[in-house]
Amino acid sequence: MVGKWIGITLVAIAFAFAGTAQADTTQDVTLTVTIRSLGISVDPTSYAFGILNTNETKVSETALVVTNTGNDDEDVGVRVKDEDDQDEWTLGTPAENVYALSCRLATTAGTFVAGDALTTTVQWCDGTKFGGGGRNMAKDATVNAWFQLQTPTVVTGDHAADEHAITVEVTCQVAAE
Repeated sequence: MVGKWIGITLVAIAFAFAGTAQADTTQDVTLTVTIRSLGISVDPTSYAFGILNTNETKVSETALVVTNTGNDDEDVGVRVKDEDDQDEWTLGTPAENVYALSCRLATTAGTFVAGDALTTTVQWCDGTKFGGGGRNMAKDATVNAWFQLQTPTVVTGDHAADEHAITVEVTCQVAAE
């Protein structure tokens, strides 16, 4: 009789487990990634100061709009890439065939200061340089770029009275933390 009760007990236990819901033994996980894409655009891509005198300082009357076209926060960098397409002027402290160029990245041109002076090496916006704008720009954010040109004190050479073009490079990098 004891064997019969053991058999009935085992069958009852088997039925009890057969009715219990079982948890999944595997689970899928989806991982996603987006590759960082840096990008910058400037609109318009040129500005004409017009006809100026020697030893004259002129601020651009309209801004060029710099836009973060990438997919992450960026810092803007600026430099003079080509000092003069006529190869007669250089960038520096105004003198004979030497001009100065400054940039401000701000809502308005405001007052240009020494920290706004451009060089031929990229300088990165740091929250104060170039008027404080252009640092940690979010995707699709914009900032106005204003330029101040100080013409040479004297111009000489074969192209003294011709138009001179200065190329400024606006670039970007991943925003500093």
